[in-house]
Amino acid sequence: MPYLNKEEFLSIFFKVPRLCVDLVIQSDEGILLSQRSIEPFIGEWHLPGGTVYKDETIEQAAYRIAEKETGLKIKVKECLGYIEFIGEVRSNVQMHSVSIALKVVIVGGILQHDENAKDIKYFKDLPEKIIKQQYDFLKNHNLAK
Repeated sequence: MPYLNKEEFLSIFFKVPRLCVDLVIQSDEGILLSQRSIEPFIGEWHLPGGTVYKDETIEQAAYRIAEKETGLKIKVKECLGYIEFIGEVRSNVQMHSVSIALKVVIVGGILQHDENAKDIKYFKDLPEKIIKQQYDFLKNHNLAK
């Protein structure tokens, strides 16, 4: 599936909300977060996630994103709700994203981050530098300390 170039992306998502999926992956080691190396939120820890493509189901997006961003194969267990990112800034353009938060379990793969992250690891206690909306969501749903 072809990606939008930067100009197309900004032109479209400057005007309408962007639909995304965020993956809540937990183990005995804690909750899996990656540290962003791209905008928005460069340097902050976040749930693996990304844009849902046209003609892709939410579940298909979850599988694609999990494998690309974490190296893991997953199974979707349940929808936990949604997270809104109003006023998210990309390339000096204010945007609005809505992310469906899915609880998933690992069924295979080897943990590794992609080029969009500096690091990926499990946390028993949430780090200080985490995207606020995701922090609030995880706390409100008793998914993290």
